[in-house]
Amino acid sequence: MKILATVAVTSMLILLAGSAHAQLDRTVYGLELGKPLSIHECGLTKVYKKAYVYGYHDADVCFQHQPAKFGDVWKVTEPVSTPAINEEVKIIFPLDRHPQITVGDPIGTVVDGKLEGIRMKTGGVRTWDIVLDALTKKYGDPTARRDMQESNLMGAKIPLIFAVWSSPELIVEFTSVRPDDVTAGSVEVYTGVLAAKKKTVPSSAGPPL
Repeated sequence: MKILATVAVTSMLILLAGSAHAQLDRTVYGLELGKPLSIHECGLTKVYKKAYVYGYHDADVCFQHQPAKFGDVWKVTEPVSTPAINEEVKIIFPLDRHPQITVGDPIGTVVDGKLEGIRMKTGGVRTWDIVLDALTKKYGDPTARRDMQESNLMGAKIPLIFAVWSSPELIVEFTSVRPDDVTAGSVEVYTGVLAAKKKTVPSSAGPPL
């Protein structure tokens, strides 16, 4: 029930946000949303005869197909670069340039060859204030915000914050902690193109009572 409530609150914030911001910065970590994906596919490393895996040795930011290369990395028999067209890709940063507010690797959504969205995991209760401060410095005050509290098994109060920055062409969503995992939060930045696609996805909630 908590997860359903979270989804409902986030959806309502997006509806209430409207278009208060005339324009928001469309770049995320130097990658511009709404433009063709500008980074190359990460390099492949030969591991056995004609089997290749991503080598994690690129000096620049690169992307990896998800799941790795056509669903089965062991079927990659030649180190040939394959463009991303309509899929989600993992964005890999060199270790010395990894974004400070993210945990793990950001995921990019590519639509017709253009990068239309980026989502990232954050540190949840450990870093929510740092992440929110960084977002506010970049985008200004949220268009809409909802502050709640959750209690863990020990009874401690945990801040549960949902914030949305919205413009006609860009939406930014921030969740301080996930209801099912207080050590993780999330940030998602996406264009109007991806927002329209999200609206057309059939609901899996089933018919109303």
